[in-house]
Amino acid sequence: MDELRPNEALKKLREERDEKLKQTDQYGLADYPFRSDEHKQAWMDYRRDLRDLPANSPNVSIDLETGQLVNVEWPTEPTILF
Repeated sequence: MDELRPNEALKKLREERDEKLKQTDQYGLADYPFRSDEHKQAWMDYRRDLRDLPANSPNVSIDLETGQLVNVEWPTEPTILF
């Protein structure tokens, strides 16, 4: 497995992370109609974990064969639905 330099891998990580944050922006709004405080907290925790991701993945790299990031532990999106 050939790997890209850490700076390139971190850039790709941030791009993927930013897309996940963008897809969940609505859940970060103060007036989003969550069913409960538990639902709201689950989404707030998920989004916080996404923002913390680059710092929590110091050994991230990219597999040149697949183009996939390796050594990244993505947070689990909440399964608690609205």
